[in-house]
Amino acid sequence: MAIDFKIENGILKYNTNFDEVHNVEAGRNSLIAGPIELSGTLNVAGNLTVTSEIDITGTVDITGAGSLTVN
Repeated sequence: MAIDFKIENGILKYNTNFDEVHNVEAGRNSLIAGPIELSGTLNVAGNLTVTSEIDITGTVDITGAGSLTVN
């Protein structure tokens, strides 16, 4: 899965539409700077924090001790 991002002048820039399958493995902490659109699949077994907001038209599967926090 290709991640579309670049660092330019010290700023991380990336596509805000997550339209493929994305995984947060158990025992991992992940952070996404929103707002984002999720039209693909998000599998969360670890901890994921999304800043701002998330527009979900796809699938979110939270398993085990996984957590999704939006703030």
